[in-house]
Amino acid sequence: CDGFFVLKTLCYIDHSIMINRLPTYLLVISLLGMNSCSDRSEDEPLEKAALLSREAGEELGKLNYKNAERLLAESIELYSAANNSAKLAEQYASLASVQSLAGKLPEALQSLSTLRSFYRQVADRNAELSTLLEIARLNVRLHNTDQAIRALEEAYLSGQLYQLKKPYAVSALQLGSIYASLRKHTKAIQYLSVASAQFYQLADTVNTIESIAASVSSLLQRGKRTAALQYFAQCENLLLSNVSTVDKEYAYALCGFAFMQAREWDLAKRSFEKPLSIDTYIPSSSAYLLHLGLGEVMYRNYSFDDAQRSFVTAYKSAKDHLPPLVQAYLLIRIADCEVKKNVTQNNQERFIRATQLYEHAQTLCSKAGYGLGEAVILHRFGVLKEISGDEYTALTYFRRAFDKFLTADMNVVPVNQFVNFGDLMESGERSSLEHSFSAPLISLLLRARNYTDAAEYTERTRAFSLQQMINTYDLEFKDPTKQKLYSDVRAAQRRLIESQRALFYFVKNSDNDHTVRLQQGLMKSKNDLTHALSLLSQSYPELNFLHASKKISEVTRSYLPSPVTILRYYFSGNEAWLFIIRRNEEITAVKISSFGLELKKKMARFVALVSNAETVDFERKQLANELYTFLIQPAERFGSQRFLIVSPDGLEKFPFHVLTKNGRPLIESTEVSYLPSLYFLHERKALPRFIINVVAAGFSPDARWGLEFELRDIRSFYKNTQVFVKQSATLEKLESATGELLHIASLFDSTPDGEQSIILSDGGSSVMGTNVPISKFTALTPFPFVYLADINAKTNSITKDHSVMWLMNGTQSLVVNELPITPRLSRAFNEEIYSTYSSTFSPYTAYRQAMIQLSKQKEFSDGMSFAAYFYYGL
Repeated sequence: CDGFFVLKTLCYIDHSIMINRLPTYLLVISLLGMNSCSDRSEDEPLEKAALLSREAGEELGKLNYKNAERLLAESIELYSAANNSAKLAEQYASLASVQSLAGKLPEALQSLSTLRSFYRQVADRNAELSTLLEIARLNVRLHNTDQAIRALEEAYLSGQLYQLKKPYAVSALQLGSIYASLRKHTKAIQYLSVASAQFYQLADTVNTIESIAASVSSLLQRGKRTAALQYFAQCENLLLSNVSTVDKEYAYALCGFAFMQAREWDLAKRSFEKPLSIDTYIPSSSAYLLHLGLGEVMYRNYSFDDAQRSFVTAYKSAKDHLPPLVQAYLLIRIADCEVKKNVTQNNQERFIRATQLYEHAQTLCSKAGYGLGEAVILHRFGVLKEISGDEYTALTYFRRAFDKFLTADMNVVPVNQFVNFGDLMESGERSSLEHSFSAPLISLLLRARNYTDAAEYTERTRAFSLQQMINTYDLEFKDPTKQKLYSDVRAAQRRLIESQRALFYFVKNSDNDHTVRLQQGLMKSKNDLTHALSLLSQSYPELNFLHASKKISEVTRSYLPSPVTILRYYFSGNEAWLFIIRRNEEITAVKISSFGLELKKKMARFVALVSNAETVDFERKQLANELYTFLIQPAERFGSQRFLIVSPDGLEKFPFHVLTKNGRPLIESTEVSYLPSLYFLHERKALPRFIINVVAAGFSPDARWGLEFELRDIRSFYKNTQVFVKQSATLEKLESATGELLHIASLFDSTPDGEQSIILSDGGSSVMGTNVPISKFTALTPFPFVYLADINAKTNSITKDHSVMWLMNGTQSLVVNELPITPRLSRAFNEEIYSTYSSTFSPYTAYRQAMIQLSKQKEFSDGMSFAAYFYYGL
């Protein structure tokens, strides 16, 4: 028996298939027993080492992981003293397996790293790559995604180079799965295609089908339905031709969940029902998945009786061997159906049954240390109390659920690829998870007229959303001190996640001393993160939203000038609310509509109208007047000298500044600017008194725009303007530039997977340019005033990510065209803003003057083209 047998088995069998199917510890027992008997040395230390190995196998058979690990460690010391590399490799493989079974994942990673070095020394490529795959798998479980990807990419390239087809195929499948989980579906499809082709050549039908099913999911997420159906047909053909060798029920479940994620309900239902209708015997491990999937399809299509029957069947079919968290998930869903059926009837007995089911699920989640599950159940208790009329208790539960979610989010551990507790919070509008937790809480606070707390939770939710967005980017700052503090925060976040997951996966009661060490490590990680965030936000207030420790009332009291009135729009269910915040005054709120969904549609319609100059002018003007009545008029009595607006989620491109009253746009009578979040409020630095350096850069493959003339024309106002246009407009040039004003005019773009970018020159002769991720622009020297212009006249790809990124870098005044602009409008706006800025040195004054002048020119005012330009900052 090879000492690496268990490890190779774990690597070659996909983890999702292995769960609840492979009694891994039996393999380890067999391994340890054979190790102890296969090579008896006459030297006493080696005999003792073999004895220790055999005793470790016996302890593992009793599930005594602590003793097994200790005995293996002792045998390793003896083999190390004897310089027996072959036995050391066997023992490290065994030790890594035992540590993995015990849930000591960081320790298992250390053992695997040592094991890999042994295989590298003897040039055993196959064993080395298998070890590398296991390292990647454990890193995925610890949420060390970057390390996992690096390990898998190395295995992928090495497998291809040395023609080791199995590691090559497995690494491709795992890379595809990781990129799919990161919503980078283009990359995922590339790797999954390789995986399916390789597994097919290896006659590994199970993994071929899994690769194809994963491809179906990613193709559907990319909107490529025809290609996805073709892949599904391939999957069915494989199932029909391999009836006796493949768990076809499991394969249909894979495809069913892929269709369900894309909301292809009919195809999902067909995939789940087909094996249930034709097979007389289905293994319980597959039966529960089919019934679970079918229940979800029914539930999400409001067939609650049918859904409940499916969930109950799923629970009963595999109750004895289901993981506790899967049981908890099914119990929550069974209770959800009970509540949904009871909403109109108000049957108290059903509420009691649902409460009991939730309590049982809560016990399972609590024992497992699964914070997200506990947050979901606390939310459900709040829903029950709200339905029964006890809004005070409901408010308490909703607060606890939201706070539990915020603290648990660092450790949203995936239960398995089919059970996602986050899906339990999904609303009809597919809201973000944080919004699903905060919405009912904010709604009750508004109803109770507790406007201060409602505003606080509203902004904490927005800050959390921005944090999640920022965490998808690999940022670098020009300021070395800022970069160091930011890197410290990211490192502390990673350590906290690793500490949380290490404690979560560790087998409880198997080693009490180790549990104490893990808990102490977790507390230290939390303290380290809090300290790192505090240092960062104190030194660089523009990053306050990453910490969000101050209350909004404190932030506004400290940094909001007294003439400014903050307008914070929020939609709560079918109600639309306006928070009105002024310095040294109580936060208040006004309900501006009881038909919020209809108001949202009108706002979206207005954005579409002002984005298209060819639409009917009468409808634009009528809607501008109507929306002014809803959105601005309720705030007029609180002050109208200056409005600072935080737009509602999903309507960040809505131009409040062009809404009209008596034919006059708002910006003509009132100063209007925007912020992505109130946490961007901080003490403003003094504006430069003189303009010494201006930098203008732009790239466009379209010669008709006249971009070069437009940018060079800025020299008419500032002789010392540096112009980088066409092939000279490279990221390297911008990274070395400094000044008081930066103007970037280019095509803004996004990859198929949604990564935001700006097209600049690649430094060569390419007329198409290259996509530069926007995260690269935080490495620029901060400019006090930045002007971003997307020169595409038909579509606009600027998002809130862009404004957040530049404000994070220290920019105080940011002008952005959020809607499409024409060359004529661009030139007119530029001339007005620069002529005013050159004399006033005030970015906002220059912006507003340019907007007012454009609003008076018939060619622009008729179509409200000037609605495109937004100003971020005070």
